[in-house]
Amino acid sequence: MLNQDNDNIGYLCGRLYYVLESCDGISEGYMVEEASTRPVHGFPSLINRSQRALAKNKSKDKLVTEIIGKIDATTAFPENLSMLDQGQFWFGYFAQRTDLGKE
Repeated sequence: MLNQDNDNIGYLCGRLYYVLESCDGISEGYMVEEASTRPVHGFPSLINRSQRALAKNKSKDKLVTEIIGKIDATTAFPENLSMLDQGQFWFGYFAQRTDLGKE
């Protein structure tokens, strides 16, 4: 079940990755590896690549904006996620996937 109050950076990155993946069809394995372990190296290009798809899907664009709004702007995307945060990434990813599947 999606936890909207979970502000763990790994959880938020997992949620964000799923939304971007679902609107842009990102399927390269290296992208999820970068996003789930070294977010600062994965997310800027993922977000840039997804802009057209997000412009066509206002509900997912709004969701991306909400998730990014929960990320501390002073630290933004971290260089590395700890093993605990990598686990949270996958919890966030699958929770978001389940939640969007209900729509």
